[in-house]
Amino acid sequence: MEPRTFLTHRERQVLVLVANGNTNRAIAAALLIGEETVKSRVKSILRKLRVNDRAQAAAVGIRLGLVRLDQVDIPAGANQGYLGADRP
Repeated sequence: MEPRTFLTHRERQVLVLVANGNTNRAIAAALLIGEETVKSRVKSILRKLRVNDRAQAAAVGIRLGLVRLDQVDIPAGANQGYLGADRP
């Protein structure tokens, strides 16, 4: 059985939004569900993937093919360095 079959369709939707750095409130608004429902889904995702936090869930989700790289947005200014980082 493939790992993706262990998560429900809604849990996969939540995982994609988690991988994009969304808060529970933002996920709830995007999916038109309550924040408590999002918290429940995230807990279920963490348990099913056997991970400890959202960042690890996102990484494992990508690694297992539950989240495709093209589903993860690149924030504006990403990889452009930190102002002052080149100072000694």
